[in-house]
Amino acid sequence: MKTASISPVNIKLNRAKRILNSLILDVQKFFYSNPYSVFESEDPRTGDWSLRLKINNNPPSEWSAEVGDIIHNLRSALDLLIYQLFIANGSNMIKDTGFPIYDKKKDLNKNGLKRIYGINPNAINIIKTIKPYRRGNLRLWQLHQVDIVDKHKIIIGIGGSHESVIIDSGDMFKNLENLSPNISFPSIPIGIRPADRQFPLKDGDILFSVKKGNDHENFKNTKNKLGLSFGDGKIIKYEPLVPTLQEFVGLVEDIINKLQPFINNAPKTPRNS
Repeated sequence: MKTASISPVNIKLNRAKRILNSLILDVQKFFYSNPYSVFESEDPRTGDWSLRLKINNNPPSEWSAEVGDIIHNLRSALDLLIYQLFIANGSNMIKDTGFPIYDKKKDLNKNGLKRIYGINPNAINIIKTIKPYRRGNLRLWQLHQVDIVDKHKIIIGIGGSHESVIIDSGDMFKNLENLSPNISFPSIPIGIRPADRQFPLKDGDILFSVKKGNDHENFKNTKNKLGLSFGDGKIIKYEPLVPTLQEFVGLVEDIINKLQPFINNAPKTPRNS
């Protein structure tokens, strides 16, 4: 019994998905192990009260390589897609063919479109609507740039990050309720994203603080949501690990789905270029 053949494009895409799914399970196990804990602290010099971080375990360094594999398989899928489009259109391959992704729109129009001349003109129009340049499609540009960095310079780092501070509104206004018994405030958790995500988190980092003279007792129930981020600070500025990778996968899969019909519906007998 013959098994249905899978295109190289989908082999690369599926490989990226499998690595990501495995990574997601590993991340879940990592957080189940309670890698971070929070303790109260008072600065003996200033008297400020704070919630500080205790790191019990750091994410494995090998995860950076897995992120690189995901990125590279996705980028390769796009290049292989162009190759398949050339074959489907019966055209001869040209030098430096590949899916064009550029810094600027003018560079795409000047140089990038030459790399795909020979595929179905309607497919070219779709690629134009995808806007494969930095200001037109930032995530696609990031995918391309991170792939270059990971292959030729350094692997992309992964580390803990401070996602949000969750304060109970009832605790925040306890003092006002004591002053005015007729006023009551509902107990609603309020999530505040810190200006500094403190990537990567370090042992002893201050997650939340109250200046001396303020009643810190009202903030003892404050929670801190911690997560994992990745990036180099320039191309990707320490964004949430799993959601960002899922965006990359979804983006590439959407591009493939838009262009796949030009491969599936191609004539059986290739045309001469």
